[in-house]
Amino acid sequence: MTDLLDRLLVSVDSLTDELTAEILNGERSYAEGMLLSHEQLRAPVHDNLRTLLTVLSNRGVPTNGSRPS
Repeated sequence: MTDLLDRLLVSVDSLTDELTAEILNGERSYAEGMLLSHEQLRAPVHDNLRTLLTVLSNRGVPTNGSRPS
């Protein structure tokens, strides 16, 4: 699991770009209303992904004890 998380952390920028694009495609209000600029949306997406992956990497597994089947 640690190797996977390390690889995900290395690619957090490309993951951020993909997730930001998915949000913009899935939530038309962002794109149509221009509620946020691309960078205003991308920055918190990046921070949240990096934080999530870092916490998981430091602890090894999610704290809720659930594991994929």
